[in-house]
Amino acid sequence: QYGGDIQNRVRFLNEITDAVVGVWGGDRVGVHLAPRGDSHDMGDSDARALFTQVARDMRARGVAFLCLRERVAEDSLLDAIRDAFGGPVIATRA
Repeated sequence: QYGGDIQNRVRFLNEITDAVVGVWGGDRVGVHLAPRGDSHDMGDSDARALFTQVARDMRARGVAFLCLRERVAEDSLLDAIRDAFGGPVIATRA
């Protein structure tokens, strides 16, 4: 249910976000993501696909903003995530 393909891997975050938005409303909810959070072997083999899907899912749920821990580099995911989300994105350097 929570592993395997991207849809299943983002299911838990989506369920938690739905519950929080249901109580507080999307305009009062932000989500912190760490595309470069690869310590302890927690990285993803296709971070671009995973995090752009998460951004689209958060947009669909009406989340107010995303906060990213992302580095400025040639392989940065910031633009792809910003485009997929379509709302305010706060980025800090990893």
